[in-house]
Amino acid sequence: MSRVVEIWQVDAFTARPFGGNPAGVVLDAGGLSDAEMWKIAAEMNVPATAFGAPATRPGHDLKLRWFTPSGK
Repeated sequence: MSRVVEIWQVDAFTARPFGGNPAGVVLDAGGLSDAEMWKIAAEMNVPATAFGAPATRPGHDLKLRWFTPSGK
């Protein structure tokens, strides 16, 4: 079964488009495997891609993981 994943590319540390440091962002990564997150990060080919999912620990708001094109 296929799934549509919304992926954003954002530019940090800049006030102008395509400046600064690019990063990938997936806001709804719940249910993605490590392998799928790594494949998305490799496809984005930016220094880092962030994957957000609902928190799994009490008292936390969000689970956030970072992957690089070459791995975690």
